[in-house]
Amino acid sequence: MLKQKKMEYESEKGIPFPDLITLSDSESSILRQRLFASLGVDSPEPRKEIGNIFSRKFKQIEDSIPMEDGALLYNIVANFCGYDPVVVFINFYEFDVIDVISLKELSRIINDIWLPGAEDIDIFDSTFSWVVQVNHEEILLALRAE
Repeated sequence: MLKQKKMEYESEKGIPFPDLITLSDSESSILRQRLFASLGVDSPEPRKEIGNIFSRKFKQIEDSIPMEDGALLYNIVANFCGYDPVVVFINFYEFDVIDVISLKELSRIINDIWLPGAEDIDIFDSTFSWVVQVNHEEILLALRAE
């Protein structure tokens, strides 16, 4: 996540940003490879291909995102994956930098860090069996590994 987003959050809210760990390039690369393998992405340039696969395979699970409800994202993700994923990985771009955060914290701050119309946020956990995407059109999409 961009340091700028964290600084803006802390400046506007007057409180520290929730615990978030930004993984190293090598850690992000390993997670990206494991996730893509689980989702069946096999390409010399998987970061470019993932957008095409996501757009073909993702299913819409929510057609609007009322972000004022801090529990909504948490509830939708937990319902989709069928359990309570305490800690999740988040991706803001091409899976080149992956962050780790509590799903409850992410749900609470999503409105403060996400730019509708400009950003997609991919959320997944260490099972690599699902991805939920908060997309730039304010639609929640989801994909399960086959």
